[in-house]
Amino acid sequence: MHFHVLGLGPIGSLTLDITNMAKRTWREIPSRSNGRAWWTPRPPSAPRSSKQRERQNVPYLIVTVKAYAAVDSVKSLIPRLSPNSTVVLLHNGMGVYERLVDDVFRNPEQRPHFIVAVNDHGAWNKDYFHTVHAGVDAIMFGLLQSLDNIMSPQERDKSPHRSLRNIVAALSGLSGLNATWKLISHVETAMKRKLVVNSAVNPFTALLGCRNGELLESVEVRKLIDRICSEAAGAFAMQAQEEQSCGDKEKQVRIWTGLSCVPPGLTARSLEEERLRVLKVTAGNISSMLSDVWSGSYTKIDYMNGYLIGLGRSFGLPMMMMMMTCSMMYKIMKLQNYGIEMAVTPTKAFNLSFLSLFVALGLAPAGAGTTPYPAR
Repeated sequence: MHFHVLGLGPIGSLTLDITNMAKRTWREIPSRSNGRAWWTPRPPSAPRSSKQRERQNVPYLIVTVKAYAAVDSVKSLIPRLSPNSTVVLLHNGMGVYERLVDDVFRNPEQRPHFIVAVNDHGAWNKDYFHTVHAGVDAIMFGLLQSLDNIMSPQERDKSPHRSLRNIVAALSGLSGLNATWKLISHVETAMKRKLVVNSAVNPFTALLGCRNGELLESVEVRKLIDRICSEAAGAFAMQAQEEQSCGDKEKQVRIWTGLSCVPPGLTARSLEEERLRVLKVTAGNISSMLSDVWSGSYTKIDYMNGYLIGLGRSFGLPMMMMMMTCSMMYKIMKLQNYGIEMAVTPTKAFNLSFLSLFVALGLAPAGAGTTPYPAR
């Protein structure tokens, strides 16, 4: 099996390291189109020229780049992907799969198989190719495909679902990742819970320049975070209500996937409890969004809060707190473009005052709602 991992960030590097410990040999393949790099295992005794590697088909692709770069990165590999390929989306945020289906792989017959995953491992890059596995946890993944078609015993090795079966077996066998295959309904619930926690926690750590646990020190901030959870729960409830009233054929699909009702884990109370648990467990951590702000990098705000704004607006919900949070992050990123940095930890009190004033004024983002969530 030849795996390709797209993205050399902490999670991509961690995936490579653990797979490497499974006694596979990896070789870097630079992408001329976008400057990124991905990796593929091959026996040391089977060298290939650069042109041969560029033409090589990609049967198994694990995408670990950040959400805002995922669509363009996968799009650059279209000549090397086929309907027999399997793409694993292993990134934070939601909305990437929808964009890939709507904008890149519109023809279902030419579309590769997709697996979505939720990663709970903690990792950071100390140096180039030096990844610290700071928090050992697990990965949950689910298949966006009919289980009967995938696992049919009558199918032979040349089945179009071969790559899907193989990568499920490979991921499940990597003990270092603690990866487990679950029903897509369970995976989607886990994805939504993590999305809400990240949307409630990460932007405020970036705005205040603080570690995760410091958010618990401010009653005002905790109230704002709870409003994020409440707005998200309202959008999920409306989504479930619409799914229950859909047509017979579509309803059968929803019942099969288990998406026809609101899971207990997506209520406002449950989301607030999960937010509190994560803040306590990761109290000393620096969020990825704060790291992005400090480094002047683009953030994943559009695929976190932006996704939830799009979902809520599709049901006529105002999502005001979510919009204000996005607006504040957009303003920080705009200031950075002019070389002006937001105050950080030494002046956190000023940042909190600025945040409270912003919310009190009810400032809404210009053009908010241009999100990765598909139009309905």
